[in-house]
Formats: sequence, C-alpha cells, structure tokens
Amino acid sequence: MILALILILFFSSFAHAEEKRVVVLDLETKRIDTLDNIKFDKTRTKDRTLFKLGSKANYFAPLSTEIPADHIPDGSEFTYKQRVADYYDASSFPISTAVKLFQIRDGELKSKCSGILVGPNYVLSAAHCAFHFSSKKLFNDSLMICPAFDNGNENTNFSCSRVNKVYYFENWSLGDSDFLLMELEDDIGYDTGWIGFGFESNDEILRENLYYKFSYPAKYEPQIDSNRYNGDTLYFYHGKIDRFEQNYIGVNQHMGIPGESGSSIISVNNESEYTSYGVLTFSKILRHSRIRDWVFYSFKSIIDSETSIDIDKNNYTIFSIHLNPASKVININTSEKRFQIDIYDLLGNNLLSHSNTKEIEISKLPSGLYFIRLTNNRISESFKFYKIN
Repeated sequence: MILALILILFFSSFAHAEEKRVVVLDLETKRIDTLDNIKFDKTRTKDRTLFKLGSKANYFAPLSTEIPADHIPDGSEFTYKQRVADYYDASSFPISTAVKLFQIRDGELKSKCSGILVGPNYVLSAAHCAFHFSSKKLFNDSLMICPAFDNGNENTNFSCSRVNKVYYFENWSLGDSDFLLMELEDDIGYDTGWIGFGFESNDEILRENLYYKFSYPAKYEPQIDSNRYNGDTLYFYHGKIDRFEQNYIGVNQHMGIPGESGSSIISVNNESEYTSYGVLTFSKILRHSRIRDWVFYSFKSIIDSETSIDIDKNNYTIFSIHLNPASKVININTSEKRFQIDIYDLLGNNLLSHSNTKEIEISKLPSGLYFIRLTNNRISESFKFYKIN
C-alpha cells in the first residue's frame, strides 16, 4: 500500500512539470554555472531547428518511407531492431549523426549510452547517461562520443571527440527533464552533418509522422529480444509512435534495451525533415522524454550562442540560419513574413541587403567570415557564417 502511494505521488508529479533553469558544467575546470531561463513566445505550439548535411556525409541514406507491415511486434507499427550495416551505409545522412557515448575511466573507454548530433559541436542525449539519478553526480569526469561507430570500430570518415561541457536542467528528474546537451571539443558536425530537434504540441500531427531510431543496444535481454547485444554495433528501427503524454512520447507493445538510453525518436521525411522530438528515458514502451517548448528554446539558445552576436537577450530567438559554412546560399529559418536581411564583412561594410526572402545567394562573395543581421519590428539578431569555395 505504501509503495503504491509512493508510485502514485512519483508519477503524478510528472504531470506538473515546470520550466527549469539550465546548469552548465565545464568538465575540465569543474566550474558549474546556472543560466537564466530563456524568454520565448509561449503562444507558439511548435518549432524546430533545421538539419544539415556534412562535408563527409553529403548524401542521404535511402530510408524507407513505408509504414512497416512486417517484422513488427503484435499490436505495434514499429519494427524490431535491425543492424544498420545490413541495409545502409553508416556514413550516409542522417545515420552519420548517431553517436556512441563513452566514459573514459583509467585511460579506457567504457560503453555508456546513445545520442545524436544536433549542431556542429553539440550532441543531444539523456541526463541519466552522465549522472547518477539519486546523487546527481557525474559517473566520470571524462566523456567521449564517436559518430557512426559500428561493429566495435570508429568510422574512418569521421573523428571522435571529447566532451568539454554538459548542459542539463536544474533538479532534473526522469519524470520531466531527462535531457543532456553535450558540447564537444571538436566541430565534427561539419563532417557528419546534424539533425534538427523540435517540439510539437499537437499529438495528432506527431501521430502522422514516420520515425526512425538509431542506437547502441548493449545488453542481452532474452525476455525482450533474442539478439546478444553488446553496445558496439549500430542498430535502427522505424515506424509510427502511438503513445502521447505530457512529458513522454513512445511506442506501445515495444521495449528498448539498455544502451539505447539517450537515443532520439526522429521524425523523417526524406531529404526534407529529420527532427528529434524526444530522447529515450525508459525502455518500456520506448518511453522518450518529450521535448517541450522550454526545453527546445533553452537548448536552441545555447547552440545559437556559438554563432550569434549582438542578440538582445531579453527577447526570444525567432531566426536561425542553415548551411554554415556555405558556398552558394544561406537559408533563413523563420516563421516571420516581413524582415530585413543585411550581410556585413568584418569591417562592418554592408555588402548585401534583401527583404522577406529565405534564400540568400552568396556565391559571388569571396571566401571568409561574414555576419548576417536579421531584423523585424521587434528584434534584431546577428549570426556569423563562413563562405567557402
């Protein structure tokens, strides 16, 4: 009776999740800082960042767009796990963005969890992959990720990278805030590419999408799956999600395997959208912590801060840019209808000006670093980008 009451109180607390501040831990200096909550438009019901192809993963994997009808558990529309190498090239996008997370202990790599690249040097995963749930202390001070790691080997097309900083939510819990953003030492995302991440408040819209998962199952669980997983091989599965809660999205009649924690549930529309809407927290019914608006804007602001200048911190971000570095065009990601675009060189000279267009031709600019300023009647935001040949 007491245990039942505890469980009721534990899970009922999930339904009243409130916005939490982001904590940033520098793994080298051990310094801990707490960031102010981001202000954003709370009337918005959805938003997402854009994906980017990498320089060494510059072609799309031909992921199936069919709703699976076989190789699925009874009552589910999501397939069983399958080895990526049996169907696809792990160096193709978006498979190239899947990462294996390791702890570094006594000079050796220890297998941990799964994650996904969501920026040039940012990986999205789950907080419980790096921290003890009860003590909230790091398992180990050193972390490393390897993209498209497979069959016990690093991918020869990409480099692994140490983690410099970790971002997580203050007083995080498995119930409402099991998210981790890792800042990498190296900008490997320019090679691998990265997927977008976002939130969608309308369950029916989420229900219509097709989803993929890329992960590293690491344990033999014969009651769930007859495969003898050991965490060194990249697997995928796909289909429809059918479980929607305030703090979770998932798949009924399905189970995950230890080692898959932190892996994303990715909405896929080939060559058009690759967006994570949650990260795996509980194996049962593939329960993913659902990215909500405050999680989205908190992490987006951290990633954007690496490439932006002169942003008014008292306003929410309504612009972002795609293809950075770029050779021919810069794409503007925004829901705004009317806005001004100005491109400057490092001396502040205005080189190009446009209005209300989401594709900027830059092929005639010399190679180098530039700033692009996006302005409407409420906010002005600036980003730096690199023009390459």
